[in-house]
Amino acid sequence: MRAAGLLLVLLQSVAALLPPIMSNSLGDLLRAASDTYLNVIMFTRTGKKQYALNAAPAHLPRVSSPDFPLTVFISGWWNSPQDEAARAVVRALLTAAPYVLVLDTRVPFSRGYVSSAALVNAVARRLFRLISGAAARGHDPARTHLVGFSLGAHVAGIAGDLVRRRLNATVGRITALDPARPCFAGAARRRLTRDDARFVHVVHSSAGVVGLESAVGHADVYVNGLEGRLPECRARPVPLECEHAAAWRLYADSAKTASGNGLPGRRCRDWAELQSGRCDGEPTNLGFGCRDDTRGLFMYSPPKEDTNLKVFNLFDVNTWFS
Repeated sequence: MRAAGLLLVLLQSVAALLPPIMSNSLGDLLRAASDTYLNVIMFTRTGKKQYALNAAPAHLPRVSSPDFPLTVFISGWWNSPQDEAARAVVRALLTAAPYVLVLDTRVPFSRGYVSSAALVNAVARRLFRLISGAAARGHDPARTHLVGFSLGAHVAGIAGDLVRRRLNATVGRITALDPARPCFAGAARRRLTRDDARFVHVVHSSAGVVGLESAVGHADVYVNGLEGRLPECRARPVPLECEHAAAWRLYADSAKTASGNGLPGRRCRDWAELQSGRCDGEPTNLGFGCRDDTRGLFMYSPPKEDTNLKVFNLFDVNTWFS
């Protein structure tokens, strides 16, 4: 495993030095290496353990009841299993699940954005193998909950599509936190869609910019509508990154109340009403407490006093250790 890791680092270094044509030809080998060596961290309420992805299913508890849902978090570009996003989402998910698996995406997603986006399919294939291995130990895919942020949302969707086509089964729930827009605004078969799980819930916090604008789930909630521009992000050096991160922060916050009603939204009659920012339908619990039978477009308006959003910024050293 150590030698394989060194090989991967060497391949990445060589690819960075080659001209574009030769670098592209090396891409297949690099993708194969990234596809093979991924880790999974299992978080419980008392600690955590790390496993190679191929070995992770053998460490899952055997199940014979719905009390042990398989819950997996897939982070995005330049995220890690120890960063603030993963910590917040895992804490939220552990209020309902006995353990949460975090797919460590640092190897494929800690590089240039386009190169990282090109590896989404490879990571999704590995996630599918994790799900199929878990199914062999009694985990019904219908009891599986995939939570993905940014690029991770598309990993979850593509993996769900593989489950449907190859296992003749359907993932129970996908929660997509501001699915990435660059490189994914086009062909649906290469990104998240509402067909990838029995219930697909999408939180859009930077719609049309960093995140997808299109409604791709069964229940899509738009933070501040299509306008975005969250008040707490306006003074930030990189406001778009702050707005993108608001999706995981709001989802994690929505789990803090016993009833999971921390993300109240208003139903929009149609796209035109969402565009106007005047959705006034019935209040609906979204985020962590969103019911599986929820359908439609929704708008969430965060309280103006909600200004304490900490977010990792690669170019701001003050956020590296928060």
